[in-house]
Amino acid sequence: MKRILSTITALSISLLSADSLATINTNNLTLKKINSHEINQYEATSSKTLLNASTLVLYGRDGLNIFEVTDDDFLLKSEYPHLHFASDARNTVEYALSENGKSLLSVDFSGNIIVWQITEEYKLVEKQVTEFNPESWSTSGQLTSSAFYAYENSERAVTKFTPYYWDPANFSISKGNSVTINDENFDQGKQHHYPGLGLVLHIAKDALKVFDLNNNYQEMFNGSFDFRYPGRIASAYDPENNTLLIHNYDTVIELTLTTDNRVANHREVSRETFLPDNLSVHDIFSTDNRLLAYNYAQLLELTLTAENNYAATEVCAGCVPSSPNLDKETLRLYSKSTSLKVNTINNDGSFSSIERQEEQGRLKTSGPDYYPNLVIGDSSSLNFNGRFFTLSALSSERGQTFTKDISLTDQLHNQISSYNGFYKLGKQVLYVKNDSYTLISTNADETDLNFKKGKLVLENSSELAEWQAVFALTDTQVVFVSAGDYYLFEASEEGLTYKQVFDLNLGSSTRLNKHTSYIVDGINIYAFDRDLQKLHHLLFDNAQLTLHKTIDLPIFTNSLTDYYGEVTYVNKRFYLPAYWGFGKISEHGIYRLEESEFVKEDIALPRVPKMNPAQLSDTQSLWFFDVGNYDTLDTYLLDTEAENIFSRVGEFNLYEGKYAQKNHYLHFYSKGTMVITNELSPTSESVELTLNQGNPASWDLTTYFSEQQRQDLKFVTTQTLPGVSLSEKGLLEFDGQPSNSQSLIVSVSNSLEQSTELSVQLTYNSAPTAINNLEFAVKTDEELTITFAEHFVDDKDLPITVELNGVLDNMTLSKNTLTITFSEAGEFKLPITTYDIEGASSKHTLMFKVEEKEDSSGDSGSGDSGAGDSGSGSGSGSGSNSDGSSTNTGSDNNNSSSSQNAEQKSESQGGGSGGSLFYLLGLMIGLVTVRNRQS
Repeated sequence: MKRILSTITALSISLLSADSLATINTNNLTLKKINSHEINQYEATSSKTLLNASTLVLYGRDGLNIFEVTDDDFLLKSEYPHLHFASDARNTVEYALSENGKSLLSVDFSGNIIVWQITEEYKLVEKQVTEFNPESWSTSGQLTSSAFYAYENSERAVTKFTPYYWDPANFSISKGNSVTINDENFDQGKQHHYPGLGLVLHIAKDALKVFDLNNNYQEMFNGSFDFRYPGRIASAYDPENNTLLIHNYDTVIELTLTTDNRVANHREVSRETFLPDNLSVHDIFSTDNRLLAYNYAQLLELTLTAENNYAATEVCAGCVPSSPNLDKETLRLYSKSTSLKVNTINNDGSFSSIERQEEQGRLKTSGPDYYPNLVIGDSSSLNFNGRFFTLSALSSERGQTFTKDISLTDQLHNQISSYNGFYKLGKQVLYVKNDSYTLISTNADETDLNFKKGKLVLENSSELAEWQAVFALTDTQVVFVSAGDYYLFEASEEGLTYKQVFDLNLGSSTRLNKHTSYIVDGINIYAFDRDLQKLHHLLFDNAQLTLHKTIDLPIFTNSLTDYYGEVTYVNKRFYLPAYWGFGKISEHGIYRLEESEFVKEDIALPRVPKMNPAQLSDTQSLWFFDVGNYDTLDTYLLDTEAENIFSRVGEFNLYEGKYAQKNHYLHFYSKGTMVITNELSPTSESVELTLNQGNPASWDLTTYFSEQQRQDLKFVTTQTLPGVSLSEKGLLEFDGQPSNSQSLIVSVSNSLEQSTELSVQLTYNSAPTAINNLEFAVKTDEELTITFAEHFVDDKDLPITVELNGVLDNMTLSKNTLTITFSEAGEFKLPITTYDIEGASSKHTLMFKVEEKEDSSGDSGSGDSGAGDSGSGSGSGSGSNSDGSSTNTGSDNNNSSSSQNAEQKSESQGGGSGGSLFYLLGLMIGLVTVRNRQS
């Protein structure tokens, strides 16, 4: 046992040298399974399949896989463990798939029936849970495409039959009337249900009974037959002749039915003369209107002859696997042979095959004592099962996926029954067996393995055949420990080259290496001697390996049956366990090394760690403990810089065992990948945004999540708001048009199937509106004063500012008061923009009708507005800067021009246009100054 523990330790220490996790918020840590691998049993001959429409379901003792079948491929879409459907790992679960492939029925025979919806993404959504009697000592039943028929025995002589009718279209199930069957031997028989006929065949050892499925289980037929083993009897329905065929070893029982499906007569005939080609009823199945059989990869159609025997006509050859699963509507069969394929049988007898194009993570089986699951190259993993290597790719998108199998074929010196170990050496993996080694590396694109073999040749050309331990000093230097001597080798393109030997003269050197494991941390090498209960602290500095100090281990064991277990090192802390007897922990703890002694951390460990901790940073790591539930682990955070250095994170449904760590992804070979991440939650409980009319704006909602979570978010809302749109990437846009205030609930999710909600409070701020007429009459050479506060109002009584978007004759804007004097007659327009201090804006046009001033004295132009429609208008803009400048574009009710010059419509009154010509000439030579907006 001690030797095994020493070997495991050597492997586990190498795993801890994986890449550390980038900075992560440890306040809301969570762990999730992603990219699960297809469980090997699903593809074994003992697994079962369901195939309807485009949905293929494979299930076995460990769980269930769902595939999408297309015209030229079928793809793994989702995977669920057995406990997703069962309350206990030991429970039996059966499944039925609806004809459209969109609903799944699962029955846990301990008492639960669950109806599932299969979504467009081929995920399962629980729709209804129904309990049947879990108190019965025996429950059996059968699933069909329309119902589950339960048989419960609470006492020996009584069986209760209850139908549960399945409505796949509405994802529901309803309980029918129960019927009590008073037959003490009923539970020893086997039922075959034909819901389309409304019949149940009950096959007992000495009888065949037919019951009415729809009429209180009324008995319709009772015949005496010797079946011997009812559970091995098969039956089939012939839709062409309306007969039921029951296999009985050398004979076939034929029940002829009436038009209302009553048993008209029966006969028992020789199987050899009744069925052709040595077929049995086990080989027969039917579609809605055909009786078919398979025989040695042939698909046959059976027809009844005038002699009341069946004749066979070949439909196709080589198209049917040994255990077909038939989609009756499309005549498609799933094949579980050496490759994964779906055969589609055409009406003319021809057939086409859809063979799986990509393995999508299906990994070869490896024995637990073999596979090292070591990171090799930059993003791959190497595994070995005693017969071949498996190279797999490691990625955050797809987890650990199959790349290539490489047969041994003399790669490991023809040693396939045992080996001394695999060791990570930089980006390579070193395998050593006695005096032979193999350096294993990947090619440039990590799609294949390279092997470099050699011998451990020493300085005097002798070979190092006996050694007790191996550890890597650096990415290229490795040390072999033999009888107290430390032999240093260096890896290069030529292989391993001997460099030098270090004799440290350690006491009891003959015992030192037998049960000693090594941990390397920079220049520090820690040698744990379990027998002597010593830690030898070695230093490798300036190409010299020296003994720094020897320290007593902190836990004393004094019995021949007591021993130290696997030593774990992370965050400069040691986990030391001591056992007694047959694996029972006697004492364990987490220690730090200070000077010449171990100091135990004040940590109450809940149990023995289930697997190696995952390193998050130089000071943080996650620890995993078993809680007794299948695949459920209790997790704790070790943070050596925190006040409470060991804190509980919570329980999670996780994988167990050895893993290859790349950043915050833990890849478990042939199981799946687990990611250490944060709970998906926004950085703020709610977000408050203002929609300013006339001011289009956009906001990136991903900024309300931590930087680590922004890259993979999907945003969806079912609410609508005028002028507001939301993209899946989280871009919230407002077009500036009139809208409303509303609280927007946004659903946010990511590819890890995490989800949360973000509350966005949108407050609409309308622009100032005109309350008086904006048409003005004035005489030439008379000063007109317009006070904008008398013509515009803000609904929140916010201060208003005005921007002039054009130039007319002599005009001045001061504190929202416009003074203007016209030198010539005509009709003029002046576009303006009004703002409130929060940024809402609207466009308007001032209209001026200017008449020539009479020679005689008259009224001076006043600021009173004339009658008629108001010149107000609501517009939109592209935004407003803090200084009030605007790049708004838009329109209003009176003027659609966005020109920066005022529009002028002159009247021809003799030579009256001379003033306009002079004005334009003034613009050209710079005599007229364009007024900017003034506050």
